[in-house]
Amino acid sequence: MASIVFGAGTSHTPMLNMTAEEWPLFEEVDRHRPHQHPDGQAATYDELLATAPASMRQEITPERHVQRHGEAMSAVDRLRDGLAGAALDAVIVVGDDHKEIYHDDNMPSMLVYRGETIANVPNRTGRSPGANVDGPRRPNWMQRAAARYYEESETRHYPVHAGLANHLIGALIEAEFDVSSANALPAGEGEGHAFGFVHRRLMTKAVPVIPVVLNTYYPPNQPSPRRCYRLGQAIREAIEGYPDDLRVGVVASARAQRQGCGRPAGPAARAAPLGQLRDPQLDLRRRGARTSRSALGDLLPGLPHAGRHGHRPVLRSLGMTS
Repeated sequence: MASIVFGAGTSHTPMLNMTAEEWPLFEEVDRHRPHQHPDGQAATYDELLATAPASMRQEITPERHVQRHGEAMSAVDRLRDGLAGAALDAVIVVGDDHKEIYHDDNMPSMLVYRGETIANVPNRTGRSPGANVDGPRRPNWMQRAAARYYEESETRHYPVHAGLANHLIGALIEAEFDVSSANALPAGEGEGHAFGFVHRRLMTKAVPVIPVVLNTYYPPNQPSPRRCYRLGQAIREAIEGYPDDLRVGVVASARAQRQGCGRPAGPAARAAPLGQLRDPQLDLRRRGARTSRSALGDLLPGLPHAGRHGHRPVLRSLGMTS
């Protein structure tokens, strides 16, 4: 019987692909990107800046950036070492898609990829997160950061555990989750940044993956928080029902949200290092609480409108590991 022996959650923010000295450059793109207040209402960069606490200024000094960057890199190293040391046979990677592969003409709420391999394509920075927002204004430093999600020169085909993926799809259908499936990507396309981050930054050697794609952000078919958590529980049950003796890992790859923010407003709001994100569902997990489905319904009010897309992959992984 297969079993989950490793679980991790990570932000895949492009900040992790940059130096501390480059972090202040985010203001350049944040000033023209759309933002939201915590209640989901539209906001400008200057409006968010005006309501930021006075203590924020001490968080964006060069010295503080260096400290936080070091903490974040140490956390990435810890995840990489833990993943390598777990001796895994397969890794379920739960991530989002920022209209990199899937678009409004066909936007699955939940999708399990079941091809024999999944491609990572170089020079894909024009399709990486934020490219459709920034357009020609996207600066070179952002393109360099985005490039680290992808191969440098030649397409690489990473292995997929298709057997476990097909079992997972069948088990989820039996559990009344009508998940979508795909056995290939569109011609010429490669995996999105959420999955490329795991392959390129967290894996020292390729372990077969099962990519699980979640519509975290685009109305009208985002799954609710309780649905994500329950899906995670169903995935765990499916894994434990797989007949082969596999060591399975779970990685949630998300752009985790800072508490009290809609979309981040510049490097001040972006600077929370890994391990110090103030997410209520993570606090529940650290305390060992068995989060109820009704409690999850109240966990993130206004979720479809507040831009808190990073929580959904995390919630699904919590369901698998609770």
